[in-house]
Amino acid sequence: MENLNNESQNTDKKKIKKFLNDYDRLHKELLTNLVYLVLPRPNIFKTSPLQDSKFLLRDSIIYRSGSIRFHLDLLFLIKSSIEKRVSLDLSKFNDLPSIVQGTENTLQIFDDIIFHICSMFDYLGNLIGLLYYGEHKMRLKWNGLLDSIRDRNNKLSKTSIAPQCKQTNKELVDPLFNYRGRLIHYKKDKARGSQRISLNKEFANIDFNVGFPIMLKNSLKIKCLKDIKFGNQEEVNIHEIAIILSLDSIKRVIEIIKAIPPNSTIKC
Repeated sequence: MENLNNESQNTDKKKIKKFLNDYDRLHKELLTNLVYLVLPRPNIFKTSPLQDSKFLLRDSIIYRSGSIRFHLDLLFLIKSSIEKRVSLDLSKFNDLPSIVQGTENTLQIFDDIIFHICSMFDYLGNLIGLLYYGEHKMRLKWNGLLDSIRDRNNKLSKTSIAPQCKQTNKELVDPLFNYRGRLIHYKKDKARGSQRISLNKEFANIDFNVGFPIMLKNSLKIKCLKDIKFGNQEEVNIHEIAIILSLDSIKRVIEIIKAIPPNSTIKC
């Protein structure tokens, strides 16, 4: 049974590493597509407020994507630091204050990932407003973009990105924004933290996990999180949820950016 536990943990770590590598690859793809979409101005000696605004929003989206990746690292840093501390001192195994503190810290970082994902979509809405209308629409945000797409008299409703934006909003952004709103305005989410131990002849292998956030699970309408399973765990944990949400978000942002024809936007 101990060997099975160790094998399962090693498999999970390999999957996590693969997911993080996938995110790194997608982050580079996002950067490439944004640079292609927001081309440098022909003459670097001429100032262009519109082009400067394009650069600002382009870099803001890249910044949020990088922030998501940074917070994923923090999420796993908390997990590994707790596991290492308990491995060095088994008297701390199932120490309630340590589990509570670790769970709280994990939820705090998870909240930050949610906020950065939502902000990335708001920046995307701002960039699309700027590209199609100019600087007076560079604060359109995601919900403003959706309102424009739903308006049959608005030219954004007839663009190539309209169907993708509607689908992305239904399957990911709208329920995620609603969840973020509850976190900001009403109450923090809760989750169950736990520790497991498997003993070898030479060392103890500790696994610290935080479960599915309760408020998110009870109102789950996010497509990528439905019916997810990971390894041999009884319940999917917050680390996998964070990775899956992050991967789905950046993929959808890339798809929308790719669907924007460069010749359809306002030139500098």
